[in-house]
Amino acid sequence: MSIEHESDQQSSVLIVPGNQPLIGVPSAGLGQDVTYYFTTEQDQDAVVSTELNRTALQAVGGWQDLDWDEVESALERIRQTSQPTPPIEL
Repeated sequence: MSIEHESDQQSSVLIVPGNQPLIGVPSAGLGQDVTYYFTTEQDQDAVVSTELNRTALQAVGGWQDLDWDEVESALERIRQTSQPTPPIEL
């Protein structure tokens, strides 16, 4: 099972026994908010972890076109010019 965001509005019927939990997981996809429903925590965990991994890998992939030497220089420049945080007194 995997999460696929559809651009067309879809509707379906999910019939579960009265004592069966229904787990709703909100997500944003293709400019609209959607909610995915699961009847077991195992299905929910499998799909949510897959979606989180895919999202994390997409974020990492967004850095691949950067010149690391430039990024490292910029971060070092920011570190050198920033004032340290004063100690926190309780």
